Amino acid sequence: MPPHTNRYVIGLGASNDPKRLELETRKRWPIPNAPTLQRSPIEMKEAHRIHQQTHFSLKLRSMRSDYNCIGLVFGSRRTALSIDDALQILDDDGYRPISREDSERGDLVLYEDAKGPVHIGIIWDSDPIRKTLTVLSAWGSDGEYFHSLEDVRDDWKHEVSIWTERLIYK
Repeated sequence: MPPHTNRYVIGLGASNDPKRLELETRKRWPIPNAPTLQRSPIEMKEAHRIHQQTHFSLKLRSMRSDYNCIGLVFGSRRTALSIDDALQILDDDGYRPISREDSERGDLVLYEDAKGPVHIGIIWDSDPIRKTLTVLSAWGSDGEYFHSLEDVRDDWKHEVSIWTERLIYK
């Protein structure tokens, strides 16, 4: 977990944190969050260089570092949230797991290790012929990237699930 989402810092992102943004789920649970500062261009270029060495599908979208993956998805690129809150937010906001075959652009990809959620992204594109999915996600505070579903850190691959909030009335 990035240091800016560490719950062990007393009050960080809690309702009494003056930097916290007002953010809540559909069920009105106040989501702890902590806006962070933008890292230097030198740090961002180095992080990008390092990621490109081992993740060949990565395509840089933005070198912003003031939000993380879950802040991209649920904080509108304005703040960092704790990935530990992912399952509660998904549940409170009416998301449900679906099969990879039923996924569409805008659905979410949740990566978990043996202990729980570690990364989240948004499905950006689906190629039914090659059976590939392209995901948009923030890599901690290292920038925002497009990448293939499978081209993530090895410790994020333990379990991958697709979630949607879509409602379809027939």
